[in-house]
Amino acid sequence: MNTEQFLLAFRRFISRRGLCSTIYSDNAKTFKCANVELRKLWKSIRHPTVQNLISSHGIKWKYIVEKGAWWGGFWERHFRTIKTSLRKIVGRSSLSLSELETLFIEIEAMINSRPITYIYDDPSEPSPLTPAHFLIGKRLLSLPVIRVSREELIGSRNSLIKRHKHQQNLLNHFWYRWRKHYLLSLRSMNICPLTNVPGKFKVNDVVLVHDDRHPRNMWTMGKIIKTHPGRDGKIRSCLIKTANSNLRRPVQLLYNLEINNSE
Repeated sequence: MNTEQFLLAFRRFISRRGLCSTIYSDNAKTFKCANVELRKLWKSIRHPTVQNLISSHGIKWKYIVEKGAWWGGFWERHFRTIKTSLRKIVGRSSLSLSELETLFIEIEAMINSRPITYIYDDPSEPSPLTPAHFLIGKRLLSLPVIRVSREELIGSRNSLIKRHKHQQNLLNHFWYRWRKHYLLSLRSMNICPLTNVPGKFKVNDVVLVHDDRHPRNMWTMGKIIKTHPGRDGKIRSCLIKTANSNLRRPVQLLYNLEINNSE
C-alpha cells in the first residue's frame, strides 16, 4: 500500500473503532510518510475547538528499532497465524466481493473474541476480557452456525443453501486452523528465553483448556485447583475447575493467557 491508500484505510479504521491514542508499527516508509502527512494536516487546521481536540487526543506513533523486526514479535506472530490460515482456506475459493468481505469481518470478530485476561479468577464469573471489550465495550457474538439437513439441499433453494454452507465451512476451517496456531503461539510466548523452559503452572492460575468440541468463538477457561507432579518432580497434569465441572488435563492441553498474574 502506498501512503494515500494507507491513510484511506486508517480513516476507515478510526471511523469504525474511534480515535486511537498510540500506534505501534515497524519502520516501513508508508507508515513514516503517513505520520508526516497527519501532522501536516493537524497543523493546517485553524479552528480552535478542533485544535483543542487534537491536542488532547493526539495520536502518538511509536516505531520499533530499525533492523530489529523481532521487536514486533508479539503482533507479527498473530499476523503470521492469520495469514497462514487464510491462505490455506481462501487461497483457491471462488468468493464474490460481498462474500469475501463478510468472511473477513467474521474472522475479525473471531480474533477479537479471544480471551486475553480475566477480571475474576472464578470460572463461574462473567466472561473474560477480550480485545472486543476495549473496542466496543462488550464481547462480540456472531450468528450461530445453521445446520442444513440433506433433505433441505434438494429443491429450488439448492444452490443458495450450498453457497451458505460453503461459507460456513470456510469459517469453521479458519477457526480450527487459526485456534491451533494461536494456542501454540501462547505456549511459545510463555517460554523463558534464557532457559527455553515453558512457563510453570501453579495453583489458582487461570488457563485456557484445549477442547475441540466447542463451536466457533467459544473458549474453555478454568482455574487450577491442584497440580499433579510426575516421578521426576515436574508437573505433568492439573485438576481444573471450569464453570460446569472439574477436569483433569495434562499440561500439554493447558495454555497460559496472553496477560496473567505474573506480568
